[in-house]
Amino acid sequence: MKKYWARQFGKPTGFGGRIATFIMNRANGANYKAVVETVPKSGEILDIGFGNGYLIKKLSANSDATIYGVDISADMVKNATKRNKKAVKEGKVVLTLGLVDNIPFDAQFDFIYTVNTVYFWQDLKAGLSHIKEKLKDGGTFINVLFTKEFLAKHSYTQYGFTKYEPQELLAVTAEAGFSTEIIEIEKAKSFFVKATKRESQFKG
Repeated sequence: MKKYWARQFGKPTGFGGRIATFIMNRANGANYKAVVETVPKSGEILDIGFGNGYLIKKLSANSDATIYGVDISADMVKNATKRNKKAVKEGKVVLTLGLVDNIPFDAQFDFIYTVNTVYFWQDLKAGLSHIKEKLKDGGTFINVLFTKEFLAKHSYTQYGFTKYEPQELLAVTAEAGFSTEIIEIEKAKSFFVKATKRESQFKG
């Protein structure tokens, strides 16, 4: 059963996926608030791993931005599209199937964010490299996650979760070519790495 729920948190599918995303939405209150306060209200925004589209709906409600999203689960693409039906119809929200290292949009983005997906990336460095390619000059990526300490309290996270210390994730992100900083959300519980694509890489 623990392995089942670990799989559902990594790739929500079917009835179990609906339960998993409901739980995630409730658990991520402070994390979502941090995203809402950080994401710009205009430009081209990308959500990696949008789940049932709950956060995208909150963001698009009071924003002029166009929000794109990729998710590993076809069921979640369907559910999130239904949840954001009006915004999708207006072209304000664009959702599709995709992975962090295979983002199927030609556009480059002003801002990219992901919440609690990094545990499941097959290759951290490849994912960060692809995100950098998809950001505009000076664009920002925020990687929101729970701490290793907090995740360890939940037994299902021993299956399929790669847990990160803040400084560990910060170092790998910096090595990928970003200017970085750690922002604490809840002490000993959650944080995000703010990564800005260095302008100097695109000069001369």
